Amino acid sequence: MVLKIDNRICTIKVNDTFTANGMQVRVADLYMPPQYRYPVVRLTSITENNVAQQTFLPIGEKNEKEMHGSKIIFADINSVPGVLVSVKNNPSIPLTFVTIFFFSTGMILVIFRIIGRMVSN
Repeated sequence: MVLKIDNRICTIKVNDTFTANGMQVRVADLYMPPQYRYPVVRLTSITENNVAQQTFLPIGEKNEKEMHGSKIIFADINSVPGVLVSVKNNPSIPLTFVTIFFFSTGMILVIFRIIGRMVSN
């Protein structure tokens, strides 16, 4: 995702940390809760008093938040259009290939049967 931290553009992944006025801030999560219409990033940090602070930052220039004196904007999400799925995690992939194979074999047998009936008559 792309965050603007005090007008610096940073490309950050979930669980990465960045510095805001000398304090470490971690990108804890990226999700779409029901109370927001757009994606939200959850930022967590530890304050000077060793208290955990979390901030929910919706996407958009208008939704800037201030953490430890730094203005943070959730600018964009870098997404990939394709998803790599392994056969180990998705057993329906080989089942789909087996189904296509048997359907194709059945269609070829039906075509041969029709051709055989036409030739024998």
